[in-house]
Amino acid sequence: GTFQELVRWSVTATPSEVAALAPGVVAAAARGDQMAAVILDRAADELVGLARAVMPEAGGGTVALSGGLIAVGGPLRERVERRLAELDGLQIHSGPLDPVEGALGLAGGT
Repeated sequence: GTFQELVRWSVTATPSEVAALAPGVVAAAARGDQMAAVILDRAADELVGLARAVMPEAGGGTVALSGGLIAVGGPLRERVERRLAELDGLQIHSGPLDPVEGALGLAGGT
């Protein structure tokens, strides 16, 4: 397709349709495609921006990484961990994730 067709598609694509592009981008980056590597770097920057947005003003806190692209061994994990390490006092939760425990923690119950 043409660039214009891609732009039109991107406006109407569902999140799952866009996410379906991830394996191709990861594979291209692994083959040395610089644009694919930039896309992965940008994705890591965006994820770390979300963590930064919810950090306490004094710094610190704990972030849990979960999901296919940022799970242990996932294609974004190392990129995200490197960027998170630059944030003052932020810890990465490395143990198993319990969704109920996380929800209670967010609600102030633990």
